[in-house]
Amino acid sequence: MSVMGLRFLLLSLVVLIQPTLAGAADYRLQVVSLYENSFVSYLDAGRAVSPLGRLESALDRQQIDKGTVLYDRWVEPADASAARAFGATPVKADLVGAREPFLPEFRWQGEPGTRTLWVIKTRSVHYQELRHLALKGAGPLRHVRPFGAALRPERSRAVGLPANLIDFSSERPGSLARLLARYLDLTDGVAAVVGIPANQFWSDQIYLVIEHPAEPRTSKVVLGWRPRGLERDDLSNNPGDPGIR
Repeated sequence: MSVMGLRFLLLSLVVLIQPTLAGAADYRLQVVSLYENSFVSYLDAGRAVSPLGRLESALDRQQIDKGTVLYDRWVEPADASAARAFGATPVKADLVGAREPFLPEFRWQGEPGTRTLWVIKTRSVHYQELRHLALKGAGPLRHVRPFGAALRPERSRAVGLPANLIDFSSERPGSLARLLARYLDLTDGVAAVVGIPANQFWSDQIYLVIEHPAEPRTSKVVLGWRPRGLERDDLSNNPGDPGIR
């Protein structure tokens, strides 16, 4: 191949690659797990769904008390098979910034209009139940309680499903994505799926679905955990939870 031909080939490759690069945007995700009492201390009394400005400010300023954080759970991008089962695109993300180790911040590039899936993992048999979530996508950080998907569809930003059903549906292409389309509310760009295990001593499986907008965005997720089996509204019998003072 002549020099001129090689130059033409390289120029053609640049032209083909540029739209892909130009179409990508930068996205970020911050996640932290708290004891339930610690989470609840940020809620405005008497309001089922309220902006959590004080909690968001504590996140931004890295002022979350270390004694209120559960260190034994971590977040990572889902593998390719899990991502596809949820109708998402596999992603490689970088851990960035000088944030505290228990306040991880991830950054990645994605195509607007696509989704990524993140998994929160733990080997702990303590504080197995996820009771509260705070999610921030397009709007402010807002409180949401995971709700169990019923026979009559009702969309929510946090949906609880049997973990066995998630595993079973994941093995059938498109099955889980169709199921979640009935229940999951992604209007704000971030939602959670809670896999509830059959064994009460196991921890809930948490999946975060992030939808990519046209512009760069930082999504934020705060989780409030408690030991499984506590009375629904009893937060006082939570040994070891230091709360926030």
